[in-house]
Amino acid sequence: MLNFQQKFLKKYRKGDEKMLYPALITSLIVGLGIIDELTLQWQTTRAIWTGPIVGLLLGDFETGLLIGATIELMFLSNVIVGAAGIPDVTISSGIAVALAIVSDIPTDMAIALAVPVAIFGQFMSTIRFSVLGVPLAHLADKPASEGNIKAVLRTPKFGLFIISLLYIIPTFIAVYFGADLVASLVDKMPVELINAFGVGSRLLAAIGFAMLLSMLKSRKLTPFLIFGYVLAAYFKLNIIGTVLIALVIASLYIVFNKKEVENYD
Repeated sequence: MLNFQQKFLKKYRKGDEKMLYPALITSLIVGLGIIDELTLQWQTTRAIWTGPIVGLLLGDFETGLLIGATIELMFLSNVIVGAAGIPDVTISSGIAVALAIVSDIPTDMAIALAVPVAIFGQFMSTIRFSVLGVPLAHLADKPASEGNIKAVLRTPKFGLFIISLLYIIPTFIAVYFGADLVASLVDKMPVELINAFGVGSRLLAAIGFAMLLSMLKSRKLTPFLIFGYVLAAYFKLNIIGTVLIALVIASLYIVFNKKEVENYD
C-alpha cells in the first residue's frame, strides 16, 4: 500500500492534464447537487444520484453506480435536523467515483476514502450554516430598506454561488491532485480544529432539535416523542427499527381515529 501511495503521489503531485476534465465534471456535478439541496431539492445531492452521474460522464457507469449505492447505504440514516451538519455524501461520492475511475484506485479503497471526505464535507456544511448563512442573508438588508427589489433578488443567487464554491473548490483539488492529497490533508488537520468543528456540529444539532421541538405544539404528540426517545436511548434501537415502529403506530392511529384525522385534513 505504501509503494502504491508513493508512486501515485509522485505521478500526480503537480497534477495531470488528463485529470482536468474529470476534476471539472466532478466539481460541476457536486456544485449542482449542493445548489439543488438549497433550492429545488430533487435529491440529486444523494450519493445514489451523484455517483452514477459522475460515473456516466467519466465513462464507467457501473463503477459509479456501485460506489454511489455503497456510500448511500453507509449514510442512509443521516438526515439534516434543523441546522445540524452531517457527513456530506455529495462531495464524498463524487470524489470517490472520480478517483476510482480515472486514477485506477481499487473500488474498496475509494469507498474507504469516502468516509474522511464526507467528514470534511461536514466541516464545509458547518461553515455554511454557522459562518456564511447569516452574513449572506444580511446582504439584502440595505437594498431592501432602499426598495431595490432587483438587488434583493440577486442576494440569494450570490449566496448560492459562494456556498457552492465551498464544495466545488475542494472537489476540484481532490480529483485533480489525487487521493494522496485528500488523505494527507485529512491526516494533517489539527486535532484542535477537528474537535472545534465537532463541538460546533453538536451545538448546531441541539439547536436543530430545539427548533423542531418548538413546532411540536400538540400535547397529543408528546407521548410519541417520549416513546421514541425511550426506544433510542434505553433500548438502543437503531433508526430503521424506530421508523418501522413509528409507521405501525401512525397507521394504527389513523385506523382508530379516522374521524379525527378526516376533520384535521
